[in-house]
Amino acid sequence: EQKKEKKAAEDIKDRLGVMVEHVVQARTRIQQYGEFASRVRTKLGNDLKTSGFGDMVSDLDRFVALGLGPTAAPEGARQWAAKITALIGKPDALAACRQAGEELRSIGAVQDRTLACCRMAVRRLHAQSRSKPTQSTLAQTVQTMSEEILLKK
Repeated sequence: EQKKEKKAAEDIKDRLGVMVEHVVQARTRIQQYGEFASRVRTKLGNDLKTSGFGDMVSDLDRFVALGLGPTAAPEGARQWAAKITALIGKPDALAACRQAGEELRSIGAVQDRTLACCRMAVRRLHAQSRSKPTQSTLAQTVQTMSEEILLKK
């Protein structure tokens, strides 16, 4: 019985480690989307609003800000994982463990939703750049930049 409990405790710690690593990797990807928005803004300069891309870049900025906010920080995920780890093996810890697990999962959910929104914003930029009738230099630049970020994973 003790061997089973020890194995279960190790499995829980491993899963928590994977969850925290997911949060760290997601945050890195969200930061890449933020850097992409900044590069697009720099490349287009004064033409950002008149090019038709301004609202989409603003949307991307808003999504990135949400995903990089304090509610989705890796430090919070580490703290919740540590709380769960501390509860392992304690009697009557189920309710506290469930609550801590829900908090940890909510951090991942915020980031997953943010990544999906960021990817869709970049896809909209890409589609908009392809639909420009004259295929202006700005549109071609946005198209190339969006293809590069969409290929990264």
